[in-house]
Amino acid sequence: MTCVKDIDTNCFMQWNIKCLVPIFASLLTLAPMSTDAADLGMWVWQRETISDPAQRNDLMEFCSRHGINRLLVQVRFSGEGESRQFVDAEAFQALLKEAAEANVKVEALEGAHDMGLEVRRAETLARLDALLAFQKELPASARFAGVHYDIEPYLNPRWKAGDKQGVMRETLETLAAIRAKVTPESGLTLAHDIPGFYDKHPEALAIEFGGETKNFHQHIQDLSDYVGVMSYRRKATGPNSIIDLCAAEMAYGEKIGRPVYPAIETGKLDDEPSITFYGMEAETFLGVLKEVQAEAPAASSSYGGVLLHSYRSLRELLEPGKNAQK
Repeated sequence: MTCVKDIDTNCFMQWNIKCLVPIFASLLTLAPMSTDAADLGMWVWQRETISDPAQRNDLMEFCSRHGINRLLVQVRFSGEGESRQFVDAEAFQALLKEAAEANVKVEALEGAHDMGLEVRRAETLARLDALLAFQKELPASARFAGVHYDIEPYLNPRWKAGDKQGVMRETLETLAAIRAKVTPESGLTLAHDIPGFYDKHPEALAIEFGGETKNFHQHIQDLSDYVGVMSYRRKATGPNSIIDLCAAEMAYGEKIGRPVYPAIETGKLDDEPSITFYGMEAETFLGVLKEVQAEAPAASSSYGGVLLHSYRSLRELLEPGKNAQK
């Protein structure tokens, strides 16, 4: 047995430092991206992430490690008309139960550039009806927190061909029909994603709807409980930054008393690589994220949190080599 006083002090200190370095490194890696009251949300698109129990467990552990408390998870349906069914019902029931236990809100995510058009309206609303029916079957303690639409009408050929007014009007009519179904009584919030450029075109994207002429983004905000702004940039503040691209939306959010969530991109974008953190160092991304989380509340009282796009690329950025399947 060796007496403590016989241990060489320098060797003892070196041994401790060597042991503590990897521990500190681990703690830094696992430090959550958000520790404040604002939300940190994340899009999840791949079906297997929810349907496969092991991948679902990985997702929930990822949320726990990084402080993510809101998930926007794509939902799918099968069948037509009255036979339309919610796909992967059991897997979603498990997800919602696990998420409730972890204090993570889950929103049902839908998205396609033509979902708002009149020709697709009946189908869009039928899918919503199937979701609402599924929601009623769930226990009150483990249900969807909201419905989240990622409709990008500017990608539609009609918009690109010059029929912006027609596409906007049809989209707003569809969003109003969705709003009529997703009421406070449903227990669900209603959110829409919008780009950061609608307000940059005050004349071309002004439209009369509901007796008022406003910018397209303002009408969408009127029909939402909150909006996510695809403010995809690599800097937090200053001209053409994440917060700058949300400025008009946050100002209008203050006026109507509804939150606005800036969003950050981490996926691979071949056409616009300069607006994503794909391929960059995790420290760079985390630094910008924390700056947004610090500066956005000061910029506007309508700031609700940050949304991150999306699980697979974000996990590869923060935890390279773990081969997440989104």
